[in-house]
Amino acid sequence: MKYLLIILTIILVSSCRKGSEDPVLSLRSRTNRLTGDWKLLLGKEERKNANGNFINEYKEGLVYTGFNPSIRKCTWEFTFKKDGTFISDRKEYWDSLIYVFEKKTGKWNFLGKIGDWKNKEQILITINHVEQKSPLVGSTYSIDIQNEGVIWQLMGLSNRRVHLFSEMKGVDDHEIKDYELEPR
Repeated sequence: MKYLLIILTIILVSSCRKGSEDPVLSLRSRTNRLTGDWKLLLGKEERKNANGNFINEYKEGLVYTGFNPSIRKCTWEFTFKKDGTFISDRKEYWDSLIYVFEKKTGKWNFLGKIGDWKNKEQILITINHVEQKSPLVGSTYSIDIQNEGVIWQLMGLSNRRVHLFSEMKGVDDHEIKDYELEPR
């Protein structure tokens, strides 16, 4: 009986940890750890293509842009709902005015085991609507889209932190996104 308890404990502990930065043991399911309201703590976006390279870095409520070098205040919030709904809400400010407001809505879903990736170690986020406003420039658009989605690796998933990483390589384009989220 004692050996059975030890074996069950080993199986439970080893099955809880998926991402390299996950807690060793969690009593909450991966769905319960991910669902909720989050805000961007740190982030980096790199894109290389025929037009050059650009880098955006997000930290401490600021965005440091490399394409048109500047520093702006930024808030970026994410919502993952249990029904699979996803919302991304980003606002950048120029002085005290909103420079860009962008809201994306769509769906998210855990992916199963793919290659070396474990079950529920990746999520697919598919955006189906984008609304963007830039009051200072005077532009606004709202569009429904169909896309194949982006696969994100869950590098770390706890109830206090989510670490998402995505890398997309095209023929002439290479894009890396790395975000760390904390609860709102």
